Amino acid sequence: MADLDGDGPITQIGATHLFEDGCDAPLVKQATKDGGVKAISPTTAELWISSANPIQAHSPAIDGAARFAFTSPDRLQVTMETDKFPSYGFDIKKNGREIYNSVDFDASCKSSAADIAAGLTAGLRNEPHRRLYVIDTAIPNQSAFYACEQNSPSPAPTNPQLAFEPFGFSRQRFEWSYDGSGLRIDPPEVNPYEALWGVIDAENRCRVDISFDEVVAEKTDLGNYGFAVAPRASVVNDQPQGASIQYEHEARPDFEAAGSFVRPAELPAGAWSVEVRPAVAPDIRQPHHIEIHATGSHMTMTIDGTLAGAFSGSAEFGAMAIRTWGSAFSFTNLKVTD
Repeated sequence: MADLDGDGPITQIGATHLFEDGCDAPLVKQATKDGGVKAISPTTAELWISSANPIQAHSPAIDGAARFAFTSPDRLQVTMETDKFPSYGFDIKKNGREIYNSVDFDASCKSSAADIAAGLTAGLRNEPHRRLYVIDTAIPNQSAFYACEQNSPSPAPTNPQLAFEPFGFSRQRFEWSYDGSGLRIDPPEVNPYEALWGVIDAENRCRVDISFDEVVAEKTDLGNYGFAVAPRASVVNDQPQGASIQYEHEARPDFEAAGSFVRPAELPAGAWSVEVRPAVAPDIRQPHHIEIHATGSHMTMTIDGTLAGAFSGSAEFGAMAIRTWGSAFSFTNLKVTD
């Protein structure tokens, strides 16, 4: 169990840790007498336990972890990863008030001597159980219960309705809209390159798949225009930060060649500087289906089923940001899968 109390630091009653080296750390398979809590950032903490079973000598070890990340003052994202034996859960309190109680995995129907003798749970530890929670901490007395029959990882949700917030408003106002499936961003026409404008969603992720259909929404007289996706970004001082992939139309004399290209850009500064030679891409003036995959330190962009760019950088944990410049773009059938 994990107890988050708003009056003091996070305290560990008994939870788990598989994220010690970041988003891509492997499951702890060797039991130790380890457990504790670690602050990852001012808004993110991890609890873990890795121990031999103290009740029955021949029972499988106890290994698992929980990551708690505030994506806004009242929005808490909890990621559980366990070896599916024994039962796991967490409890959240805010200023002494019960907020959320979850039995994430109830192993009561997998605890017989026959199960243990057959090595059932030992085998399951090689395919860890994962579950994602998004919790509104302003709502008290929430709960969830998952029986052991639900012992395969719950599929991470494909977000039918994302919660976007704009960035760049403090520099210059711009128009944007989102209807649950389609997103449109109209960047400013005056001084179009002085800052970065776009939107960022509310969910932090380690790994993410993003897909959409894009089209230039309005013709532009500018030679340099495009859009960029930062799969795991943050916003600091109203500007996005993080690794992104840009799909853009480039024109002389700002670039050595005119045409459509894909390149990586570390935001915000990378938006104005080219550190990796851009790769030639299909004409951005035509509609295209885009897929972006980000995991660990790797990002890829696929255009109409063909790999357009694969880039490496630093492993990140953040939210999806989309920005445009020089022209309005529409992004339809937008899907984000953890």
